[in-house]
Amino acid sequence: TAWRGYDGVFSHDPDQSPLALQSVQNIVGNDQFTQELRFSGETHDQRLFYTLGGFYLDSESTLEGLVSIPPIPGSFYGSLGFIQDDVITTKNKSVFTHAEYAITDRLQGFGGIRYTDEEKRYHFNHSPQLAIQDPGGEPFKRTDWRLGLNYQASADAMVYGSVATGFRSGGVNPRPFTDAQFIPFGPEDITSYELGTKLDLADQRISLDLAAFISDFDHRIQRQQTVDADGAPLTAPTNLGTGRIKGFEIELQASPTEQLLLNAQVGYARFTTNDAAYQGERQLAT
Repeated sequence: TAWRGYDGVFSHDPDQSPLALQSVQNIVGNDQFTQELRFSGETHDQRLFYTLGGFYLDSESTLEGLVSIPPIPGSFYGSLGFIQDDVITTKNKSVFTHAEYAITDRLQGFGGIRYTDEEKRYHFNHSPQLAIQDPGGEPFKRTDWRLGLNYQASADAMVYGSVATGFRSGGVNPRPFTDAQFIPFGPEDITSYELGTKLDLADQRISLDLAAFISDFDHRIQRQQTVDADGAPLTAPTNLGTGRIKGFEIELQASPTEQLLLNAQVGYARFTTNDAAYQGERQLAT
């Protein structure tokens, strides 16, 4: 059982000029309550280990403050002035189960499933504009799963593989200035694949972990420069096309003496996408 909250006040001048032409005040707050219950056990002569659980989140965020943008030559907006009093609520109810089963003395299968029921609401209240409610606030339901195998090839070597799905929640453009910028976006989906091995070498003085992975994204969420229904420019999260991250990770731990421990890690990832605005590849290496 947990509760978390925060409050903050700050302001900024977003016109990126030496003059204070624009003024945006931010008064933010959040209160959230979470509850998680788990029941774990073992059966079948300790060949089957399982966990059953449930999760609940109830969150309310506020975004308040004065937005003042005077007329600027060449600006689409002309002038804007309003007091923002927006409320964002999120409710998430999830149930899940995970199990590991010893198929043989060396081969173990594992898997899990999770069902999520989530609802987000953005209450738009910009005086003197009318208050409206999130057009994309209908409940979102999702089932995700994971399957995999572990094989203990020897006392010092284990190999594994897994496939899993997941998602990133959708929502609404987080700070709409006008009702035309009140634009919802959907969730982002992912399917991930991983193969790896864990080795103990030199009488367990050396530990070596190797892993290769592929993550396939669909309806990828990306902040993008766009225009609203009135033709005004804005930056908002948008569901674009697909994407893929593939790479590998290596972790080495060695203890040449009882008093000395050495660690080394390396990771490499290549990101590709078919999005027209982000066509190409990006590489990340550490």
